Amino acid sequence: MRSKSSAFVLLALAGCHSSSDPDSSSQAQELAVNLGLAVGSLFGSGDQWLVGVSEAGEGRDLDGDGDRTGLVLHVLDLGSGTLTNTNLAYPELTLVEAVVRPPRLGGNDKLAVFQISEAETGRDLDGDGIRGEVSTRILDRRTGVVRALSFEHDDFKLGGELVALTSRDATGTFLHVFDARDGSLTTLPDEAAAPVAVQGRLVFFTRNEDGVFDLNADGDADDFHVLHRYDADSGRIVNTTLNGGVYVHVLDGFAGLNIGEEDQGQDLNGDGDAADQVFVALDLRSGQMRIPGITEASFVNPFVNPGDDSKAFLLTAAEQGLDRNGDGDTDDTVALFYEPRSERVLDTAVALEVDSFVQAGRWIGVRVAEWDQGDLDRDGETHSVVPNVLDASTGRSVNLGFRGTWLAAFGEQLLGARQVFRETVLVENELIVWDPSTRLVRRTGFDVRHVLASEDGQRALVLEAESAGDRNGDGDRLDRVFALYEGSTGAVRSLGLAAGGGGLASGGQAVVTVSEEGQGVDLNGDGDQRDLVLHRIFLDPPQ
Repeated sequence: MRSKSSAFVLLALAGCHSSSDPDSSSQAQELAVNLGLAVGSLFGSGDQWLVGVSEAGEGRDLDGDGDRTGLVLHVLDLGSGTLTNTNLAYPELTLVEAVVRPPRLGGNDKLAVFQISEAETGRDLDGDGIRGEVSTRILDRRTGVVRALSFEHDDFKLGGELVALTSRDATGTFLHVFDARDGSLTTLPDEAAAPVAVQGRLVFFTRNEDGVFDLNADGDADDFHVLHRYDADSGRIVNTTLNGGVYVHVLDGFAGLNIGEEDQGQDLNGDGDAADQVFVALDLRSGQMRIPGITEASFVNPFVNPGDDSKAFLLTAAEQGLDRNGDGDTDDTVALFYEPRSERVLDTAVALEVDSFVQAGRWIGVRVAEWDQGDLDRDGETHSVVPNVLDASTGRSVNLGFRGTWLAAFGEQLLGARQVFRETVLVENELIVWDPSTRLVRRTGFDVRHVLASEDGQRALVLEAESAGDRNGDGDRLDRVFALYEGSTGAVRSLGLAAGGGGLASGGQAVVTVSEEGQGVDLNGDGDQRDLVLHRIFLDPPQ
């Protein structure tokens, strides 16, 4: 029988290299831990991680159901260094389900939400005589206690110590709020449509009028997403009467959302009609609306709420007949900031496609399409996407002047890539750094594909392409290899491990999977090289 104990391996850095001094201490060794388990999925943050261990990859029955086909949930506690098998399997998603349905697993640094399948586990877990149910569980990372719920969640939102979940039954869809402070689960009395945001002790959700209730006082009962607010401390539910859809961002005591005047039955921007889409900021204390006159707006990334320290909403809005970015037409969407507390609108004069962005304090990295803005990289053509940096305090924009993208925020730095294409093929993805202290771009010369940035801003874990050499010693240059980026020096140092996936943990650590195929080694001892194997990496070696 092969041993499954964790193997601590001191890895000499294969192919160490530095942008400054190749003979410096950047060639020191890093401590990595091969936890020796084939992984089907991996999720976590903070000290506790949920690991779906593949029975097929391990060739073992891990949940005692007599087969070797499931994904069995393990809990990795980085604080104690323990890896615990829960003996519970969770449902695998089909490709279609993974694309169209809300997530079944998720979490933050306090809570984790996941689903368990009785059919995959092979047991009637709740003792009701039915062995095919799927149910939701919540792990409190502070206490280690797992709360089993009596339903399968349909969607959920997390924030701090609260998780808001919806479930469906024959009578409708209902919202449940789990509070980690006391372990309570509160089911709200009325039907809900969807959870949209959790901020502090407040939960935002929408309700459907269902042809019965006129929840926004517009004279009809056919609106689908009227925004409500639940206060977990008082238990009070407030109907904001705003029909704004499912995209709501919350910052600095305000909820921002777009309102269709026709759905609301009001002329909100005072232009004499009720046919516009108007951006509204709702003061959560007073309940008053602030309407800055921004029409046809969208969040740059509707799926990601701004950081806790953000003071302004980043929006794109139609030019509305004005050439605000100076490209000779009036059909673009231009980025602007709106600070609800000061009611200040900052127009950046930069046309943005609705896209993802990265933010480090006041500095926000965005991508600008030349076909909307002009020849930004000065190559005589307007077919590229060029990274820009926006200053949230002034609205000013800095054009980096080359084709590229942004990858991550890293302390006060923004990490991105300068991209070089040969026709339509990406041949180089050079790591670049926006340094706010100098307000200049630093080029590193290293070909990277992805960045996992640490919170402390000292080191980032990057996925480096092998365009400059065989970094993991397997005889080819086809892999993406884990490496460390030093924020203070700009050095990039290879760890010599072929990347599978993973993410950053707390305390300068990362939890990742290493590809056996890419590494050319059987890392979990099952006799093949087909698995993604769990590893723990110390970005800062323990003393």
